[in-house]
Amino acid sequence: MTMRRCPFCLREINDIDSRSCTCPYCNREILGDVDDSTAPETKTIRVIKGIEEANNSLNRTRSPAELETGRQGVAEPIELNKSGWARDPGKESIHRDDDRFPGYSVKSEIGQGGFGTILLVRDNIMRRDVALKTFKPARKKDWDIDTRERFLEEAQITAQLQHPGVIPIYNISQDSSGNQFYTMRPVEGSSLDVILGLLKKGNKKTKQSFSLRYLVQLMINVCKTMQFVHERGVIHRDLKPSNIIVGDYGEVIVIDWGLALFAWKR
Repeated sequence: MTMRRCPFCLREINDIDSRSCTCPYCNREILGDVDDSTAPETKTIRVIKGIEEANNSLNRTRSPAELETGRQGVAEPIELNKSGWARDPGKESIHRDDDRFPGYSVKSEIGQGGFGTILLVRDNIMRRDVALKTFKPARKKDWDIDTRERFLEEAQITAQLQHPGVIPIYNISQDSSGNQFYTMRPVEGSSLDVILGLLKKGNKKTKQSFSLRYLVQLMINVCKTMQFVHERGVIHRDLKPSNIIVGDYGEVIVIDWGLALFAWKR
């Protein structure tokens, strides 16, 4: 008995029949090798047939039971965990769309600013967590066209700065109330402001993790990011330790581009 990998759900299965078999996970028929498989036209027909069958299954409506188990019909998409290994979709809870943000499920609140709230949400299409920044000023006088345009410009400027030291913007859209929001990569880490505060207090763990050499290299990375930004005609205008994030994996990211402007607009 040999092992085969299902071309639809990518799970390994026992190949009982060398010519064809059915995947026990997604119930799709897997064609085996046949004598005329070497012919180019035969390969083409089999590939086209497989694509058509997959599309038909994707377009059909699945029952609640199928959605819950993910074992019948089309297999759930493969998702990787933090270690890079495939995660079993059957063990994942199903995320429903939030009424305010179609396609996203709100998980928690990350922070708040003068013009909105930053949420941790689940992108139900791409099956990943993203940060979502909403346009929701605390003061009524800020609900004007100029502030809305400023919010949009913040997203556009950040999106144009494609650099490892700047958070990438994924999408900008509108919620169910017509207010703008945009999504970006969430960053796990600490601000330089917090790190310096712990060093000032003599925190032993922080001292071990952030030596003088490491801090110098950190600032060099910030300077390289700002060099990239300035060469593209953008001025941050609010660069400070609290707007520099040191990620859990060594990333050094400049955040909060709400006051940023193109130099020619000054």
